[in-house]
Amino acid sequence: MASAYTSLVKGNDLVARNFYSNGSFAINTETKSGDVSFKSVVSGDSVKPVSAALESKYDWKEHNLVLEGKVTSTNSLTAKATYSKIVPGLSAFLAGEKSVAVKGQDVVVSRSATAGLTYVHEKVHFTTEAKVPVGGNVALTGAVHVRAVDNVSVGLKTDYTVGGAAKFEGKLVGGNNKTEGAVTFNSEKTVGFSLWHSVNAKYQAAATVSVPSAVEGAKVAPTVVNVAGNYKFDDATTLKFKLNAAIDRTEAADHVYRSAISLQQKVNDNVTVSVGTDVNLNHAWGLGASGNASSYGVLVSFK
Repeated sequence: MASAYTSLVKGNDLVARNFYSNGSFAINTETKSGDVSFKSVVSGDSVKPVSAALESKYDWKEHNLVLEGKVTSTNSLTAKATYSKIVPGLSAFLAGEKSVAVKGQDVVVSRSATAGLTYVHEKVHFTTEAKVPVGGNVALTGAVHVRAVDNVSVGLKTDYTVGGAAKFEGKLVGGNNKTEGAVTFNSEKTVGFSLWHSVNAKYQAAATVSVPSAVEGAKVAPTVVNVAGNYKFDDATTLKFKLNAAIDRTEAADHVYRSAISLQQKVNDNVTVSVGTDVNLNHAWGLGASGNASSYGVLVSFK
């Protein structure tokens, strides 16, 4: 079956996922009994305060229905129902959300309803949804992945909020199980390139480049280059590493260089611990004071 639009481009996935920074920590738990499952997470970092979330899920198989709920310590509550097999490959969902935020002396209550459709076929994956906030503008989202020919995929995503301008993003992906190349583009005129290669079952590597458009009179965003690798020592231990460069395209040439390392250790069948560091190489090598300070992060998962 065709994968979801968000799963396209293996290089971007390898470069972005499972790296930790900003003093982040998270404790995840997951348990399942029959058709009922629960997930919880407690997380925080130096930017956002500690928060917790609890999710429940009931797979009502005889009625092709999945019921989900989520409550968070940031005063939000979500309920969702998904009905599958309307016709082969087609499912629909309906969700409602309520959140409460305290801003100074004011209490702001937000409510919204979201409905969507997903269609999955051997060569097509399509999803669309509409979010209707109470007292706000309707937001529409759609994404499609088409496997045009063998080893070639095309993806397109659009976002539109009533009263605003539509935004889009596109991906062109080609390759096989060993090597994949991709080109991405969006309505903000940013072009991206990605190359992913699997050397063997233990080691994969990727390189990505993101080139924003230079708009006269506006702040020029840097070109971002990432080179990353993933090495699996055995079934219990995986090491990830990344080099990142933000290339300043102004006369100041104030480039920022960073490196990241992440070690994932499966302690046993039920516990996995991941520890990562994010190092500002400008600071470490005495190249300048640009960029955020070096930091770390920790993730502990229980199943």
